[in-house]
Amino acid sequence: MNRLIAASAAATLTLLALSGCATTSTPASSPPTASTTGTTQPSTSPTGAGSATSSAVDRANDDVVASRSATSAGNQFTLKLQPLQRSGSTVVLSAELIVDKAGGDVTSSRDLLSDPNDSISQAKGSMNGIGLIDPAGQKLFMPATTDQASSSAVCSPSFPTSIAAGDTITVSCTYAEIPTNLTSLNVQAPHFGTITNVPVR
Repeated sequence: MNRLIAASAAATLTLLALSGCATTSTPASSPPTASTTGTTQPSTSPTGAGSATSSAVDRANDDVVASRSATSAGNQFTLKLQPLQRSGSTVVLSAELIVDKAGGDVTSSRDLLSDPNDSISQAKGSMNGIGLIDPAGQKLFMPATTDQASSSAVCSPSFPTSIAAGDTITVSCTYAEIPTNLTSLNVQAPHFGTITNVPVR
């Protein structure tokens, strides 16, 4: 009888232990939270299972909220903007910069999306000039910078030194301390103007 009670108790403990393992293992598949300190985390890196990653990429390619064209130094470009992606108070902007026509001065076009007030980054062809605007709060948010290089924005890539018609440059910028109650923002891009009511998801 004692042996039967002991065996039953052992079986109960084993089931409890197994159910505890199942509960604690589920959050492991959730995507990492982006840092608000300005550290770079590529927005296109896979974070989940293969099928989930593939469908997320498909959605991102189809999900263009605005498209604008601009000319710079004889070169023509189209900027295709995707919805802003939130992780806590950090927001990531993703866009495609397509070269429609090349043949002009590439050096002069390297400031296409740069901040004219940041001469260090502008000299490197930084894409750091895209601002997010909260029209109700009347605030402008510029790309975050890192502790290691406060003069360099968390934007990628640098504008290339050579371009050809048909080239696509995938632009990404990270913004910190964006109020969590904001569900849309205006995007101000040099040469391309202001795109209003871009959703934050």
